[in-house]
Parts: sequence; structure tokens; C-alpha cells
Amino acid sequence: MRISTLWSVVRSLDDGWISPIGTEIGRAWSMSEPPRYLRGSANFVFIDRSGGDRRFLRFAHESERNRAAIKQEMALLRWLDGQGLRVNLPVETVSGESVATVETDLGRFHAVLLTSVAGEHLEIHTLDLPGFERWGEAVGQLHQALDAIPDHLGRPPEWPATIAAGQAAGGVIALEAEAIAADLTALPTGRDWFGPIHSDVELDNLLWNGEAFGFIDFDEYATGWRGVEIAKALSELESALADGDPRRDAFIAGYRRRHELADEIVVCLPLMQRLFDLGMYLRLRRALEEPVEPAGAAQLDRLIANLGRWMAEYEERTARALGVPAT
Repeated sequence: MRISTLWSVVRSLDDGWISPIGTEIGRAWSMSEPPRYLRGSANFVFIDRSGGDRRFLRFAHESERNRAAIKQEMALLRWLDGQGLRVNLPVETVSGESVATVETDLGRFHAVLLTSVAGEHLEIHTLDLPGFERWGEAVGQLHQALDAIPDHLGRPPEWPATIAAGQAAGGVIALEAEAIAADLTALPTGRDWFGPIHSDVELDNLLWNGEAFGFIDFDEYATGWRGVEIAKALSELESALADGDPRRDAFIAGYRRRHELADEIVVCLPLMQRLFDLGMYLRLRRALEEPVEPAGAAQLDRLIANLGRWMAEYEERTARALGVPAT
């Protein structure tokens, strides 16, 4: 999400974390009390307690999300639920739709209301090796289910667009995109290598109920490299992709209980991490391309500074790896 879009809603919050934008959008579900802001990243997320159980109002500006893609995501959630996976489910609007499109003073937003998934978020530093195995098994189970996804829920491969955007960026970013593309085009595309993925199965998108993980946040599900899914999941751990790390090996062992995973894919995990990092750099570049006026609260200023720092470090790290001057 563009920082300018994030600020347009955040600046409207009152001391109780209520925004007139969230309240207006919530009327599509006849909420008896205004939803309260939780976070803003790829989407805005507000908590709704008007129905008794906690639910999540999620919305995005039309410049960020496509209504048809959101409807497809809601259909995927219902399908996954039918396959026995624990996922959050859409709550229909008063008019019986899975997605509400609402005109506001800030433009048109597409919104959904989602149920909560029972369980708790686990912290990666608290996981023992059996915990990493359970995590990997959950991801393997998800991929196993996604292998049977109906055609109408499928999405085209997204990595070519990432490569093209990287090439268009010029400089060291273009060189990195070309190097990654050359390696990817030489890889097989069997279902253990390539297929539908969640795109972010880090632990903050999984909830543990004591028996199994449940999944949330499928808004960026795509067709892509299964290795990217695994590399992204483990990216919070330093050197977790290196040979001999028992946490990585436990995750992969769990994954293989549910889904094939060739040894060659494990070898390629550092390449998959590079593809993810390139995509992250490009998303942050887009997020920061529009200036924020006024500059905003100190918290927002810190966010902008932190994102800019990550991008600069990525450019320097990539230039060193390629053996070229940073630009």
C-alpha cells in the first residue's frame, strides 16, 4: 500500500482508534458499533465486535486491490474450508455479497468482513524442533490442498511481472532481476516446484489451536515457486536456509509428510529468497513513490525512514553480491 494512502486513513483516527471511513464502510454489514483500527499494511484491518464474536473488517482502496480478485479470494476461502482446512470465512453484506464496494470521501474502497480463526500466534523463537515440523507440515498440507484448486480459482504466475518490474527499475536492481530470471528459467515446473501458494506463511498468518494450524490473510495468494513460500516462512531466522540448520531441516521434514519436495528445491532456497526480496523491494519502492503531505505523525515518519533504510541496505547488499557498484 502507498504510504500516502495509509496516512489518509490513519490521520482520520480518533483517540478510540475509530475512523469515519471504517464506520462508513462497516454500514454495509449494519454494524451496531463502529469498528476499531488494528493495522494498515497491504490492507486496512479493523476489529468488529458488534456481532458478539470478534470479526475483521478488511478494506483497500481501488488503486491497491481489484474487486474481482477479492471475490476470487473469498471463493477460495470457502473452498479451502470445504477441504477441511481452518481458514477465516467471509461474512456476507446486508445485500448478500461477499465484497462491499463503498464510495467515501477518500475514494472507492473494496471491503470484506472475515470471521476469526481460533488459536494463538506462536513466536518463532519459542518453537522447538517438533514445532518447526508442525509448521512445515501445515504448509505442506496447504499446498497439497491447493494442488486440486478449481480452474476458476487459479491465478497466473506472478514472478514474470516481478522480473519485468525489476528490469525496468534500472541499475543494480535490473542486474539482479536479470540474474534471477536466468536461474529461474532453467528450473523445472512440476507441482513440487511450482503451483498455487499462499505467499506469506510466516507465523503471524497462522494460528495454533493446540492440535493444528489455521491460516489467515490469503489476499496475495498466487501461482509461484513453492520454494519462495518456504524461504519466506523461514526468512526471520538468520542463516535458516543454510545446510545443516536443524530448524530448516525440521520444517522441511514436516512439509514432506504432506507434499513432495525435491532435494534440488532445498538447494535453490537462497535463490527463492532473492526473488522474494526483489519483490519486496519493488513493493516498498511503489509504497514510497508518492510524498505524504503533511509529513504526519512521528510514528509514520519512523516507518518511512525504516522502509527507506531497508531499501538502501538491500541495494548495497545486492551490489556486493553481484560485484558491481551500488547505484
